[in-house]
Amino acid sequence: MTSGRREATIVLLGFAALAVLFTFPLTLHLGSVGRIDNGDGQFSIWNVAWVARALVLDPVHVLDANIFYPHRGTLTYSETNLGAGALAVPIYWTTGNAYAAHNVVLLLSFVLGGSILTFVLSPLLVVALALAAVVSAIVVFDGESIWLEGIALIGLYCIIAASFWWG
Repeated sequence: MTSGRREATIVLLGFAALAVLFTFPLTLHLGSVGRIDNGDGQFSIWNVAWVARALVLDPVHVLDANIFYPHRGTLTYSETNLGAGALAVPIYWTTGNAYAAHNVVLLLSFVLGGSILTFVLSPLLVVALALAAVVSAIVVFDGESIWLEGIALIGLYCIIAASFWWG
């Protein structure tokens, strides 16, 4: 195995492990758990399942979703999620489960998005961005902010700027 393939494999496996870790309850129940407590979550699950279904059965009319039947092109009224639906095709047609299709695409988005980021940016920049994400999450987690957190964020922004300038 070449050095580049070894690095790509390690990066993909690392981000896969992080995706499983950070979405932990989801990974145990891929086919039965979803954000259905609001309309956005329900729409997202339906949208991915519709595109996965339509790409196989009738790809010419994939944009003619049944959401505002009998109007045509109704999938273009909001996000079309054609890429997510295309990634969900094997899962949707293997299981017939919209939750599983949506959740696998969700996990894949973390893995693929993070993996591509590491090939575009240097390791220093990836670490700086990961540090920024962690510190920002810690700061906004409690819903309150104090001056020390603000100073920490300003220092972090200076570190990120320096790493982009010299990285």
